[in-house]
Amino acid sequence: MSLYLCAREVAQSFVGAGIEATADPRVAVTFPGPGGVFVPPPTRDHLNKLDTWEVVCLAGTRTADLTTLRLLSDLADRVAEVAPVESTRPGLYQLVSDQPPHPVLFCTFTTPEWRQTT
Repeated sequence: MSLYLCAREVAQSFVGAGIEATADPRVAVTFPGPGGVFVPPPTRDHLNKLDTWEVVCLAGTRTADLTTLRLLSDLADRVAEVAPVESTRPGLYQLVSDQPPHPVLFCTFTTPEWRQTT
């Protein structure tokens, strides 16, 4: 299965849990209010048949303050309820080249190589 289709399915699993999520960066730039999760394609380990995901928790703002951190932290906690998150780290993520980056939390987890379920 293509990496993009895998990412769409993972995003859909978050949506099914009530989390705003997408694998389409054009949609991610328009997340409303508290934000959502952008699911880029995973890093695929073909030898061991594993996918490593680094999903991006985006706040609905580019302001790096305590309110944004609280929103991101809550979102990362919700992601961890759906996916086997191994680590979470803060960072910046630039979705659009001519706009400033977003403060984000990256949630990393590994799954067996994703296979289409639908």
